[in-house]
Amino acid sequence: MQKEKNQNKGKGGRPRKMANEIKRFRVAIYLDETQLKALRKQADEAGMKTSECARCLILDGKVVQRLSSIQIEYIRQLAGMANNLNQLAKAAHISDFSYITEDCTNTCLKIDELLNKIKQ
Repeated sequence: MQKEKNQNKGKGGRPRKMANEIKRFRVAIYLDETQLKALRKQADEAGMKTSECARCLILDGKVVQRLSSIQIEYIRQLAGMANNLNQLAKAAHISDFSYITEDCTNTCLKIDELLNKIKQ
């Protein structure tokens, strides 16, 4: 009975990739020192491995950088402000809108300020 339980269990671990996701082909390229440094720098700035960066460059001709920790923090703040704005809108439906106008305006200004910081 113990053996039957073990036989029915899956292997565990990471699920297999789909056939179209498996990278089966390898391409070797030769770079001089400055080209390799440039590729590594671009990969580091984007927060990627060098090979992943090279694939992006081949397919898209550009590398999209990941968000910095500061930008992530701004986005968290933005989510909190969006929640605030939603609560203000809910309160506006319950009571008189003129009571909440100033709070809405201030929150919108703060959201604009954060969006500008994220873009930089």
